[in-house]
Amino acid sequence: MSRAYRISRDANTDLLQIWNHLAETASFAVADKVINNLYVGMDKVAKRPGFGHRRTDLTELPVKFYLVSPYLVVFADEEKPIGIVRVLHSARDIPSILGKE
Repeated sequence: MSRAYRISRDANTDLLQIWNHLAETASFAVADKVINNLYVGMDKVAKRPGFGHRRTDLTELPVKFYLVSPYLVVFADEEKPIGIVRVLHSARDIPSILGKE
């Protein structure tokens, strides 16, 4: 089954880093569960791009944010297929990270 979204290289790296961090600090089961929840969230925004919201306080980029607590799925809803730009912990300095994009 092909996905209705495209995961950027940065977002793919984010997912790998999230899994590695959780596997080290919690367990493989926790890491797997969180990553699965993130994929469910990405599926949701791909099916309904109206989900999420713009955050001009965080970035000027034409992206939306969808919370899969405590992570933010950052996606470009105007791309076809939807582009998953980043997957970031909400406590990180999002403006600095996205300002580098």
